[in-house]
Amino acid sequence: MAKKKNTKVKNRNNNQIDRAVNKTAPQKRKTKKGQALKILLKVLKWLIIIGVIIAFIIFFLTSPVFNVKQIEVNGNDKISDEDIITLSEIETGVNIYKYSKSNIKEKVKQNSYIADVQVFRILPDKIEIEVQERKATFLLEMENTFAYINNQGYVLELNKENIYLPIITGFSTSVDNIIAGKQLEEDDLKKLQVVLNIMDIATSNQIAELITKIDISDANNYTLVLDTESKIAYLGTSSDMNMKILYLKGLLQREKGIAGEIFLKDEYIKSDRVFFREKV
Repeated sequence: MAKKKNTKVKNRNNNQIDRAVNKTAPQKRKTKKGQALKILLKVLKWLIIIGVIIAFIIFFLTSPVFNVKQIEVNGNDKISDEDIITLSEIETGVNIYKYSKSNIKEKVKQNSYIADVQVFRILPDKIEIEVQERKATFLLEMENTFAYINNQGYVLELNKENIYLPIITGFSTSVDNIIAGKQLEEDDLKKLQVVLNIMDIATSNQIAELITKIDISDANNYTLVLDTESKIAYLGTSSDMNMKILYLKGLLQREKGIAGEIFLKDEYIKSDRVFFREKV
């Protein structure tokens, strides 16, 4: 009797398991179908988004609404609007999005006077070019030609016209390397920093306009030529420059109208023996 009962129990258990399996199988199939549908919907969603983006891109690139009608240039003084627009190669009637801002920058910066460029698209039909120009502050005198340079030692142009800026003489940069857009060589760039310091101090002492030439050939003896005062000043090294310029200002006032030489070298400054020697 016990064996029959056990057999009946086993059969009931097996039947229950079969019913559970039969119930679970459709649920699993439904879950897989649901997951597949979700994936399909996601794919369709992204395809629609990509399609919309492509449609917008095509619209922006082809619509005449975005054709350039106005080109505005700001920040320029030396270089004309027309020259900058010519350099940029932007043309009216062309779609605003067909121009790369980085390419425009590179093209405009081909002019040595242009230090930096910013380009802005002003929708729907305007491009704005904002430039930062370099300014000539010194001249290098070569045979029948002047090189205009700025405070960073960039050669801005070669021109026969003397624009009456302080002339730097005694530079070591090869004449072959003095090309518009290029910087002076390293040794001259270091000396240029000394020259800038001299001019800043001279400006604060209101004598900068008297300096017509600066000889940088000897780093141990920077020399100033003051043509309107008929004087030459020997400054020595770059040290104690504030004191040297103060002495120079005093001697210019004391010896006004008398041609000669002013000695402000380091050894004279340290021993308080600066002096003026009249030209004979």
